[in-house]
Amino acid sequence: MGVLDTTYTFTATDVVTSAKLNNVIDQTTFTATAVTGATLAVSASGQLRVNTITSNEMGSSSVTSTALATNSVTTEKILDGNVTQIKTNNSLVPTGAIMAFGMNSVPTGWLECNGQSTSGYTALAALVGANVPDLRGYFVRGWDNSRGVDNGRVFASAQDDQFKAHTHGGVPLLNGDDDRGDSFSNFNINSIGNTYSAGGTETRPKNIALLYCIKY
Repeated sequence: MGVLDTTYTFTATDVVTSAKLNNVIDQTTFTATAVTGATLAVSASGQLRVNTITSNEMGSSSVTSTALATNSVTTEKILDGNVTQIKTNNSLVPTGAIMAFGMNSVPTGWLECNGQSTSGYTALAALVGANVPDLRGYFVRGWDNSRGVDNGRVFASAQDDQFKAHTHGGVPLLNGDDDRGDSFSNFNINSIGNTYSAGGTETRPKNIALLYCIKY
């Protein structure tokens, strides 16, 4: 029989559990000469720690969030250049996210929002259907989703341009009976009583053309 710490005493018939071993390790102070091999090492405070794990020793799912204590990963433990955009794309930006890019080429991991097929992009197709949205030449408007500001809109549907209904004040009649108002307006009227066309081919605010892309 051997006493390993003040809490647990092991005998030949005892079952050694992870809880008992953890308690032993937590309450033990190690010295560098007491630990051999390349995997385990001793910290400055005398605690046992993992020294080096190679990619061959670690499976793709060996390290979980519960395996890393808060603040256990520091900048000193991450070498420059080891974290790349390709490695972090999927974790930082979810599939289906849409962004406007200040360049005319599609970045890696994205598709241009031009109505193209989602064939070959299983995760994206499950979210948006058979085709990505076609945002070329369009502004994006927040989906009404039953608020009542933009009634009758289906999610991801396109909407034509439109003028809000309005009137223009005219020249008052001689008897003062003018339903259009009493203010004077300056505009040209043709021979059949219509105002002449003025302006361009659409109604738009000042804008900048950028490239809309969707994450696959």
